[in-house]
Amino acid sequence: MQNHGSLAQACGLAQTPPKRKTEAKAESKTEAKIEAKIEAKIEAKTEAKTIDPIAIITQIESMRTADIITEKLTKAFTPQSLSVEDESNLHIGHAGHRPEGQTHYRVHIVSDAFAGKSRVERHRMINAALAAELAGGVHALALHAAAPGEPQPARPART
Repeated sequence: MQNHGSLAQACGLAQTPPKRKTEAKAESKTEAKIEAKIEAKIEAKTEAKTIDPIAIITQIESMRTADIITEKLTKAFTPQSLSVEDESNLHIGHAGHRPEGQTHYRVHIVSDAFAGKSRVERHRMINAALAAELAGGVHALALHAAAPGEPQPARPART
């Protein structure tokens, strides 16, 4: 006759003997300590990520200015394409920069309204449409205006 216990062990089917109560308690204490450490680390990381209300307000206001620029240029020129980028963070310490941002923008616009117009005329048209923003908080406006079919300037890579 075969020894079924050794065959079961050889196949990995043998049951492990039940643990003593002291071993089980030690394991559960260790597991509880590990879980407590993990929870403490999670809480510390969560507390470290406090919300900066000024940063949120600045971001919301910046979105508003970019949205206003987008809306005004859309109404004035019915563009085929339009991109308004807030680049204020790239000009920290430069003239016209404010801590709350919303000072420097880059606009890429393609519209039939620019057909046959010189670069200066296009810029004057855009500046007229955004006169209130330029008289207010917008310090700099980098413009890339083209008519459909004209070559587009390469957009700089942002890092």
